[in-house]
Amino acid sequence: MFMRKIFAVFALLSLSLSFVGYASAAEILQADKNSGNLTVPAAETHRNPYIAGGNVAVNGSTLGDLVAAGGTISVTGSVEQNTLLAGGTITLSGPVGNSVRVAGGMVTIGSSVGGDVVVAGGTVILSNEAQVKGDLFAAGGSIDVSAPVSGMVKIAGGDVTINSTISGDVSIKANKKVTFGPNTRILGKMVYEAPEAATVQPGAELGSNVSYIPYHQKNWAAGFFTLGLLVKLAALILAGLLLMGYRKNLVGEINATVLVHPWESLGIGFAACILIPILVVILLVTFVGYYIAIALGLAYILTLLFATVFSVIFVGTMLLKLGNKNAVVVGWHAVVVGVIFWTLIRFIPIVGWVVMALVFLAILGAMVKAIKFRLKEKNTEIV
Repeated sequence: MFMRKIFAVFALLSLSLSFVGYASAAEILQADKNSGNLTVPAAETHRNPYIAGGNVAVNGSTLGDLVAAGGTISVTGSVEQNTLLAGGTITLSGPVGNSVRVAGGMVTIGSSVGGDVVVAGGTVILSNEAQVKGDLFAAGGSIDVSAPVSGMVKIAGGDVTINSTISGDVSIKANKKVTFGPNTRILGKMVYEAPEAATVQPGAELGSNVSYIPYHQKNWAAGFFTLGLLVKLAALILAGLLLMGYRKNLVGEINATVLVHPWESLGIGFAACILIPILVVILLVTFVGYYIAIALGLAYILTLLFATVFSVIFVGTMLLKLGNKNAVVVGWHAVVVGVIFWTLIRFIPIVGWVVMALVFLAILGAMVKAIKFRLKEKNTEIV
């Protein structure tokens, strides 16, 4: 449950950062077309850059917010406001003026952060060169906090190690092991849950207000949930890349229809979502239309599946075009950014689902219009 809250917070902050792009100019930095990589030289300064690439290195300064996604991300330059990073291996060693939100396989933070840090990853390291002036929320398989934290700390993970000064309250849930290193100083109250009592190394000061709760192995629901989420992510990315590779013109047509006729697309999508299942049921009941009902039902399900993929690409394209309507969006960039956003926004109660529903229905309506147009063209050719 705590893990889902962590991702909910991450998603909410990510969404708020995206909205910032509407209010201020954003720069879309394109990766090299041949290598797919991007490096921002130390001498360059960008305002609110949005970056995606295979290997991303941001050595220059950032005015405003930095948003980056990629296989490997390295940020050594300073960031004036917020930082949002998502990728495989992420290293943040440049100072950040406000908050940091990171999701990745291997995440290392080794710089000063002026606000909160929200991080999720397989391995999460906050080195002793880092400093968190706000709160820390972390979730992952292995978490090592050697950086001082001025606010509270909430952690959910497998192996958890604390070896720094924590000024606020501490809450830890570990399903393997908790270790407090010699440099640990807990100034607030602490509650930790683990299979066994923590290993407290000589020199650690935990304070007098410490509560230990024995951890009992939960069912496999959380594991299946995580596995299912990863499989869905991979499937969405693969389907999106295939669409962008082989039906790029159709993707552009669907996106354009939604942008030019948003309310009409939304209305058609809503009507199709309700009326087609009713029509299938009527055809089944009459028996005469049994085969038509099966064909229509299968086509309907297939359309819904593709509508999700088109929605992901649409969202990714719109995010990459923030502040620069004429930007040329590379296909896989839109897919990666869209999948990340689409996955995270679902964890925001009510608002997230409303946004997803509106986008999905509008895309569905645009698809229905495209299908109708193509059927009309074929009928004209036959005549």
